[in-house]
Amino acid sequence: MTYRFFGFVLPALLLGLTPPAAYAQTQPTTKAARPVTKPARKPAAKSAASAASPASFYTTYAYRSYSIYSPDEAEPTPANGVGGTLTLNADGSYQKRLRLAGPSGPMSFNQDGQFTLSGDQISFTYPGPNGQPKTDQGSFRLDPKQQLVLTIEGFPAGSRGVYTLEAQQPAAGAK
Repeated sequence: MTYRFFGFVLPALLLGLTPPAAYAQTQPTTKAARPVTKPARKPAAKSAASAASPASFYTTYAYRSYSIYSPDEAEPTPANGVGGTLTLNADGSYQKRLRLAGPSGPMSFNQDGQFTLSGDQISFTYPGPNGQPKTDQGSFRLDPKQQLVLTIEGFPAGSRGVYTLEAQQPAAGAK
């Protein structure tokens, strides 16, 4: 039985064969072999992260809107006077320069840190007020018009912020 496991099951598992496929590989054929043609396959859909090429994803975006969704409110609360930029670099660094209109004038939220992508998930890590790293997590969607939508999970649990950003056009003559 040990030989059967190591001689049959283990190689099948290493080759990624399912038990029926592995068993079929060990059975002698009595018919003449004929060529196997595989049906044409459509290419697999790319994840948002892999679809975002350096030329289209890693750039500077302008903040266009920001809405806060709270589990206690039926409708989102839009922020006023949204402006500023978010720069995502291919090396995983980012610079956030968000401006919002506040009751006593403009408020600025500046962060320099690192971001990571996994599928359509994104996380931003930056130094917190006490110097310890703080991480904001959420998801992203990039559409063909170069509009980036970030949904960042918030505090308290269940709340989230949704940012809409637009890729900035490079300045004339810029490389």
